[in-house]
Amino acid sequence: MRRTIFCVLAVLVIGIIGSHVLMAVPQVEGEEDNYGKVIGQVIDAESGEPVNEAFQLIFYDHRGAEFIKQYVETDTHGHFIEELFPYIYYVGLSPLSNNSKYCKPPSPFKLNEEKRHIVKIEKGKITEIQLKAFLGGSIRIYTADMSNTRFNPQEKFNLEFSIHTLLTSSIYESVDSGRDDLNDGELFVNKLHPGLYTIRVSFRGLGYQSIKKENILVEKGKTTEVLINIDLNDNTGIEGIITDANGVALEDAGIGLSPIDQLIKGDFGVKTNKNGYFILKGMPEGYYHLSYEYYRKGVDLISFPGQGIIEIKKNVLKRLDIQLKYTKDELENESK
Repeated sequence: MRRTIFCVLAVLVIGIIGSHVLMAVPQVEGEEDNYGKVIGQVIDAESGEPVNEAFQLIFYDHRGAEFIKQYVETDTHGHFIEELFPYIYYVGLSPLSNNSKYCKPPSPFKLNEEKRHIVKIEKGKITEIQLKAFLGGSIRIYTADMSNTRFNPQEKFNLEFSIHTLLTSSIYESVDSGRDDLNDGELFVNKLHPGLYTIRVSFRGLGYQSIKKENILVEKGKTTEVLINIDLNDNTGIEGIITDANGVALEDAGIGLSPIDQLIKGDFGVKTNKNGYFILKGMPEGYYHLSYEYYRKGVDLISFPGQGIIEIKKNVLKRLDIQLKYTKDELENESK
């Protein structure tokens, strides 16, 4: 009987140990003998010289899983040293400086073999590697009228514009511009891998329309300029002033329009300036559901949906003044 119990326990212990080996569960920190060490430097891919700035290394699961294993930062000369669990990693390389001339990392699973960094860490061993930083390019986006004359939307309309810029390419699923406004009529996006890009810019304030530019060439060490043209003469839309229950002009109030016609894509909206004024133009003609909003500073917006239906006619700038039922103090202090 005792022998039988001992055999059963032995099988269970062996099974548990075996399952841990198959799962490759990392050891707890402090058990240094179970780790390997990686040491190396980041060099300029063009000159072969050490870089003179700091980078972040991102160690990914080489099998294609999207989770990140570990972050490691270099010094300002690209040197790094780190203990890692034994494994095969893809290494992403990201410059820490906002003004870096090098590329930000795309997914390592999309890169060709020349640019992909692979490292194998072995238990109790030191692995020395040298990583190449590739020179990037940049894109400078301007707002312009239909004759390619640049203009500043903030100055021209005295409005805040919310503008979302999305870049895509064969090696990036998407590149976020890092900001959502073009108040000065200019947007600069750097640290891009050379290649062809598609730019999609969506505007709130001149109609929530989307403008797409394809086959934008980015070259290493160069800046590509792109004009996003807006038809300033298209007055299809609405303008007006939003006030509170006492007639006080409301800054950061909003108006939203959702198309009834399914052929019109997207929702439209705009916020008021400090004088309570808004203008929303360049819209498709048709019928829209109307809603109001108020953006309390540091708090989620207050929404007033279901405020009726409005018709937008071609080349007609419809006047629509709105008075909310609540005072500014009520709006600031309590959600309605």
